[in-house]
Amino acid sequence: MIKFRSRLIFAKSQPFILLSHRNFVILQRFFNHMRKTMKVKVNTRTLQLFEGACVKNALLRYFSVKKLDKQLIDDLEVYDAYGHVIDHDAPLKDGQQITFEI
Repeated sequence: MIKFRSRLIFAKSQPFILLSHRNFVILQRFFNHMRKTMKVKVNTRTLQLFEGACVKNALLRYFSVKKLDKQLIDDLEVYDAYGHVIDHDAPLKDGQQITFEI
């Protein structure tokens, strides 16, 4: 695990690199951005996805959790919470609900 303390980066409590302040801030922002997640409800299961995920990412995560065949994803019709058909490339937002039937 990487921890930030001033300008030293620690891995397993041992410092391994000293950065300039500018590079330290850039690296810290990068890692903070990587941790941003959102929760999306797929059918009845709540999944945690990276921020900016699309419907296909949610379906891939759902199928891997449920151990289903991922080749079925391309033929699915996916619906939003209001029953409208949405595309697999549609972006998702935090708290959004999508449904589908196999």
